Amino acid sequence: LVRVTHDEQEMIDHLQHVTHLIIASATSTHAAWMERALAEATPVVFVEKPASGVVSNIERWAAETSRIGMQVFVGFQRPFHPAVGGALAELKRMRGVGELTSNHTLELETRDASPPPLDYAASSGGIAADMSTHDWHEACA
Repeated sequence: LVRVTHDEQEMIDHLQHVTHLIIASATSTHAAWMERALAEATPVVFVEKPASGVVSNIERWAAETSRIGMQVFVGFQRPFHPAVGGALAELKRMRGVGELTSNHTLELETRDASPPPLDYAASSGGIAADMSTHDWHEACA
């Protein structure tokens, strides 16, 4: 049974019955949802990056989820976007055939197609916090 809701209280009320949780909410809510999932020992959780901006949270969650057998996946969906995935594939191809032997300068530009809603922007940490992790991930791919 798949249930989708945009009502936070409804989700909280039913969390003890959830076996798979996808956390795809505003960045500022990820940590609180991870805490709720841990409290209920939700078996499988997918959370968009960043799960938390606090390293000690990540370390504690890793230890606790391992201890209780929870599976947590932190998602980087950007490489699966056709434009990004195609560019990464081309870079890998070029490296493989010797057309690109080393990177000396890497320029990355991140921007949203349109401005986010004001309530999201006020709590997200800004585009640098929300998007720069994609740049690092793509640079290291």
